[in-house]
Amino acid sequence: MEVVKVLRTLKASFFLSILLILPICFSFSPSTAYAAESDAVAISGATQDFDLTKGPEQSHQIKLKDGTVAVIGIKKTNEPSLIWDSYYNNASGTWTIYYNSPFIYREFKIKIANSLITSAWGQNYTTIGCTVTNESFIWNSKQATYRLNYESMGMASGIAVLQATMEGSTLHTYAN
Repeated sequence: MEVVKVLRTLKASFFLSILLILPICFSFSPSTAYAAESDAVAISGATQDFDLTKGPEQSHQIKLKDGTVAVIGIKKTNEPSLIWDSYYNNASGTWTIYYNSPFIYREFKIKIANSLITSAWGQNYTTIGCTVTNESFIWNSKQATYRLNYESMGMASGIAVLQATMEGSTLHTYAN
């Protein structure tokens, strides 16, 4: 009889601990704030075209089906330049492609010359509440793709993709 009481007490303590720990775990999700007008749309994967003639840094907020907000964007990476080389060539230079969702931030860099991707590197990610089990990064002159396999607290798993494709002078990005 004594053992049964101890087991009931342990079982109740365990469930109480779980009920207290779970809300704390979910309260640490990151948020992003921008001082720009939001044109968020509800979609499951994020596809966004960026016209490089519209400037060196562009982003788009996306409202996900679960109500959270993610951001997909590009920004020109600062490179030292000669004073006489001050013209901005929209389809060349180094760009950082990034996607910031509530649980996984990921990015990589590409170098563009003559509307082609000439190199790609610097892939990295940061996670909160999930574990990356595998990653791959491949690129060619038209496309760069960063793929992460992840598990979220042992309950769910999936594949996170961040992709950049050159279509003429337009940089097309995709993330899910």
